[in-house]
Amino acid sequence: MDTQAAAKVPWESEFLPRKPDQGEYGYVNGRKLISCSQEELIERCKSMGYNSTEVSLAWTPEVDRVVPVESIPFLFGAIKEKRRRSALMQLVESAMWGGLLALESWDRVGGLSNPRHLTLFLGLLTVLPAVTGIRALQAANRLTPQALTHEAAEASKGFRLWSSLQTSPWTVALGSVFAGVTLVGIVVAAGLGGSVENAALVPQALFAGEWWRLLTAVFAHAGLMHLMFNAMVLAFVGHQVEVLFGRLFLPVLFLSCALAGSVFSLFLSHAPSVGASGGILGLAGFLAMAVRHRKDVTLSAADRDAIQHLVATVACFAALAGIVAFDLVDSAAHLGGFLAGLGLGAMVRDPKRIGASRTFGIISYASIVVLLAGAVLAIVLMFRPAPKQEAGSRDLIELLRQA
Repeated sequence: MDTQAAAKVPWESEFLPRKPDQGEYGYVNGRKLISCSQEELIERCKSMGYNSTEVSLAWTPEVDRVVPVESIPFLFGAIKEKRRRSALMQLVESAMWGGLLALESWDRVGGLSNPRHLTLFLGLLTVLPAVTGIRALQAANRLTPQALTHEAAEASKGFRLWSSLQTSPWTVALGSVFAGVTLVGIVVAAGLGGSVENAALVPQALFAGEWWRLLTAVFAHAGLMHLMFNAMVLAFVGHQVEVLFGRLFLPVLFLSCALAGSVFSLFLSHAPSVGASGGILGLAGFLAMAVRHRKDVTLSAADRDAIQHLVATVACFAALAGIVAFDLVDSAAHLGGFLAGLGLGAMVRDPKRIGASRTFGIISYASIVVLLAGAVLAIVLMFRPAPKQEAGSRDLIELLRQA
């Protein structure tokens, strides 16, 4: 289902597909239009997506195109129930993380040596779902048919709905590469005698001539939790960059900002570092700046504010983590990548013209080759034996900052 129109601004055209001729009721599942009964549609709209895809678009006999489910009156009860269940699940999630936090604190009191960043992350994972869950539950309980109708009118037009229907394969591919390299690092460090340290940004090694660490460190991560946070942010900012500016921009921007973050880390932090946060925050910085200066499309004020609000949230979270866990988080890499993204965003005024340039296409595909080479090299380096440590010294991997 190709929803992009040939219009200059696709989200201002009629981008929702017409409903099929067969089936009075139905819903959209990915790119498929699936007919069903009214009862099945109601049950589908109650689904929270754990065992099946959540339904956001559907059709009835009264409409000629698929529409947001919020605009279908008989689905009000199903939507309200789903939102209440979703909010309760967030509270359950908060309670689970709170239990782990309590257990971790009890271990610390008992004398066990747990890393301080574990307490920080468990605390955030306890508080954030609790706050959002309480707010979501209050909103669900106050929801009325009139409010849902107004919400549907807003949802049926504009960039945000159009964006949600688009795919971002290069963002998915980039995240998959991060996950693959990180999992290899965990495996080789656990049982094959290798070390993530061999691919990390270690200032002493880099000044000795191992310049490739500026790139290989981007693909390594200090554990699954570090990878998870970076992947969540990449999923948002990478998707927005792809659908707003074109897929060719993603590899160029990420590579440029990641290298800028590595350079900032090298000269400002003076500590070993791993992680893709510099490049990811660079994408966020580019997104925040570029949406204010685009010449070829017009975003509504609400859409611009929504994008910039989410980017500001990401930036504030990164800054907070850098303050609370300053000895564990590589704020220099975050700053370098973000500033590079802001600078590039200020420079790009006509991305459509740039994206159509043959020269830029060559640069983009060359960036992909460099990124793939960096990922492969990081894996190869991880299989090397870990450097020997002097007696009484700490393992360097314990000192790795998370970028």
